[in-house]
Amino acid sequence: MTFRALNRLSLILLTLIAYSISNAALGQGSVLVLSDQEAWLFVDDLDSILIQKNKPRKISLEYGQHYFRLDGLLGDQRTRIIDVSDAKQVILQFEFNDQSNKIQTNTTEKPGKILIADLNLSLGGGLNALAAEDLSQYQSYTELHYAFAKGDVVELNSKFLNKRGSFFIQLEKYPEGKSVYLKQNLLSLDGHQISIQETSIYTLRIGTTALFDKQVQMSISRTPMEPKYNSFSTTVDEVVEMEAVQVLPLTQTYLNSTSHETWKGGTNEAVFQINIDPSISQWYYIVAASRDAEDIENTMKTYSLAKQVSSALGKIDPSTAIISSATNGIIDIISAPPGADYCDVLLLDPPNSSLFLNDQNFASIPEGTRKNIVSAKVPVTCCTGRPYFLGLENNDLSHGVGIVFEVVGIKEGKVLKSIEIE
Repeated sequence: MTFRALNRLSLILLTLIAYSISNAALGQGSVLVLSDQEAWLFVDDLDSILIQKNKPRKISLEYGQHYFRLDGLLGDQRTRIIDVSDAKQVILQFEFNDQSNKIQTNTTEKPGKILIADLNLSLGGGLNALAAEDLSQYQSYTELHYAFAKGDVVELNSKFLNKRGSFFIQLEKYPEGKSVYLKQNLLSLDGHQISIQETSIYTLRIGTTALFDKQVQMSISRTPMEPKYNSFSTTVDEVVEMEAVQVLPLTQTYLNSTSHETWKGGTNEAVFQINIDPSISQWYYIVAASRDAEDIENTMKTYSLAKQVSSALGKIDPSTAIISSATNGIIDIISAPPGADYCDVLLLDPPNSSLFLNDQNFASIPEGTRKNIVSAKVPVTCCTGRPYFLGLENNDLSHGVGIVFEVVGIKEGKVLKSIEIE
């Protein structure tokens, strides 16, 4: 045999040895699946396999934890998480007919463990904090939201694709923000367990103190305390909630005629400050004018814009409650009190409110301005986050007028909801 042939043979042998070592390092075990009902089997939520009734099906898998889900053709479902190792073959028996889900194996799985999530997380590192000039702490985190039942044991298992830097985990009860669990400077999350003391929605924070971003593969599971919690839904949805807040209560005032102002020293205009909080996304005012004092008194006794807006919000679907659709929906539902005589209502910023009072040239904000009206209901979305003024004016030459008005804002916010927790 030539020297070149010997070299080629050596290279082939080395390749075969390396391939054998690689396969041995990966390691594969076998699982024998048996079902008393024809069903589709999903392993790690990948491609499905049809399992025939009472016919064992052998499956080869790499060592480690695997998630089995069996969907019966009659609609039932069974799940298991098992550990595959080089020990003897795992026998996994699913029984639908007696509503059980038994496992006959030497596996070390925890009975009743239910997989919640299988995630690929990217945790931002300290360089992100530097870029944002947030030098108070070199850590950032990812927030996850789940509902858990009392007695649940929540387990986290993870694999870090870049291992430098430690991380922390925190569990907070929602919406109070009360921390019920905190661990810092952790190097591993494999088999990390948290016991749940109260049924609630929880915020799970997972963060890193690493300088660079940290890539994490993580699975989250729960073991219920009692079988009745097996079907407990951990899903949490983020929904929009809208709340009516009174900015200016129902108020009455009286404005003199223009001739009275000229000859007797009265006033035919007035301004009222309204403080629009930044959390208010839109607001409404109503106004009505009448020379009849009895009309004004009746309105003060019977009318409430705040109640009307609150009632209108209950009729709007939160999933479509964006500013434009909510404004249109609410303004169609609410009503203004009756009026009989005319006035002007001007929406003003602080500088122009002073000009208005001093009878100088001023500019009002068109969206919130209404002129020559006896009654009105007005939506405003342009002006929030700072004080504004409603300017009221009576332009009648001979008659004074009574005016009532009220201002109500709407706060919009996202909240977490669970079908299990009201």
